[in-house]
Amino acid sequence: MSNTKKMLEYLRSEGLQPTEESFGITFRYQMKNFVYFNNDEDPEFFQLVMPGIYDVNDENRDFVYRAMDKMNAGVKVAKASLVNDESVWLYCEMLIDSTPVFSDLVPRALRILQHAYNQFGE
Repeated sequence: MSNTKKMLEYLRSEGLQPTEESFGITFRYQMKNFVYFNNDEDPEFFQLVMPGIYDVNDENRDFVYRAMDKMNAGVKVAKASLVNDESVWLYCEMLIDSTPVFSDLVPRALRILQHAYNQFGE
């Protein structure tokens, strides 16, 4: 079974309402949006994303770069990225073994992204 199918199964077992997309899976958790990208061609790579956490414009761009830099340096496994030069996205990316346990992996990834979100906001 592919990791995308395992992720879908796990999210459903937790009572979440995931939506399958061409690129992976979208779902909401604690009032925030998340995307699990389909990386089935690289089954030992896990990528969970919190998209669109902050809008960027000319007035706040310097602040955003400083906040992203601080968060990237201070939070393990997470990174902030400016997407389309207009929105900050947070990524949790990990190399995993060939038999991942999603009930261990996903809650930790969600905690990492929540922590990164809080750090970015500070």
